[in-house]
Amino acid sequence: MSQNQQTITLFFSTPVQFKLLQLHVMALSANKAKDAARWADKLGVDLSSTWNDESWFNHSFSVGNGHLSIIVDTSTREGLPLAPLAELFEAGVIIGAAVDVFYDQVGEHAAYFFLSNRYTTKDAFLEAIPEAASAVEDYEASDSSYDKFLDKPIPKMMAGLKAQQADAEAAVVVMREMAREFMLTKKSPETILRHMLVRAAFVRGLFHGVVFTMLTILLFKGFWFWLLLGIAVTVALPIFYVHQITSEDSSDDDADESADGQDEEALAQAK
Repeated sequence: MSQNQQTITLFFSTPVQFKLLQLHVMALSANKAKDAARWADKLGVDLSSTWNDESWFNHSFSVGNGHLSIIVDTSTREGLPLAPLAELFEAGVIIGAAVDVFYDQVGEHAAYFFLSNRYTTKDAFLEAIPEAASAVEDYEASDSSYDKFLDKPIPKMMAGLKAQQADAEAAVVVMREMAREFMLTKKSPETILRHMLVRAAFVRGLFHGVVFTMLTILLFKGFWFWLLLGIAVTVALPIFYVHQITSEDSSDDDADESADGQDEEALAQAK
């Protein structure tokens, strides 16, 4: 079974924070829950839930000159350890972190750098923490798909990645639905997609109408007025959204027909 390996190298705000996290990780590694909790209280951060999560396994750690590296194996679906990094940054425990990931399925490494709770480049990272050079000199460039998150706070990066995952899962659901409907109806994929877009537009309009009705009733005086207006909006919005979809389809069809006519005219003139 394929699995990735993450090496999480942490750089600290103070020597005291360095020592406290080292003791916390040592206790976690030795399965000494009480000691781990005691050091976590002093540190202000508890990594036990992340450490003991089933997504992390084969834990180990090493200590260097002013830095601590946590090495874990993960599934190939596991993302970067953004949540624990954000927690360490927000508690003032670390000033920087570098994550080297070995992607087993492709046999390649990629590195990701974080500074003051933001995703950053290797150059910016080393400029801020020059003493980290020896620890991360072999770390290769990160995946370019993360470039959109450069200089953004880790929490925003987490939200963006979560939205990307939701979009990808939604796309998979749409493809499965299209395949199922194609098998049942034998309609063309284009026709099926149009029907699905119309249904989605109807549901979106209905949802927006209900939300509008609830908010206006709660926020403004005049219950019956806003209720009746909300019902009207709830009826009108689905029709409006569906009309937008169908009118766009009609425009596309007209444009295609116009282009076909121009092509035929050009061919006739050429003859």
